[in-house]
Amino acid sequence: MTQFVVEQALHHFFENGKLSVRTLRQLAAEHQLWKVQFMDSQQLKLVSGERIFAELKKVGHNAEGTEHLRRLAGILEVLAQLGILPELWKSQNHYFHLAVSHREAGWVGVDADWKAAFLRLGKWLKVAAD
Repeated sequence: MTQFVVEQALHHFFENGKLSVRTLRQLAAEHQLWKVQFMDSQQLKLVSGERIFAELKKVGHNAEGTEHLRRLAGILEVLAQLGILPELWKSQNHYFHLAVSHREAGWVGVDADWKAAFLRLGKWLKVAAD
């Protein structure tokens, strides 16, 4: 029963919930506390990967965008701790194209904090940006 509840909460988090590293950490703690095995880890990989891609497409170049990048990196970090490796190829392709355009432009007009958050996300996506 606990297994079902934790897994459903994770599905809801990625399908409908507001992305919050704190909330995901709480779900991860529940998972570890109860030593839950995922019944459908493939579906979790798919739904988390799709949500990360959708959120990456929304990133702007302002302070809110910087926080958004940090949040996505934090989400990927917690997922790695859970042993969930999302389907990231769409996010990796999108990130790569963003990185190439910024690199070719010499990172002109890009805030240092935004760039640092962007590069950190690239490490979690396993895509070199600089």
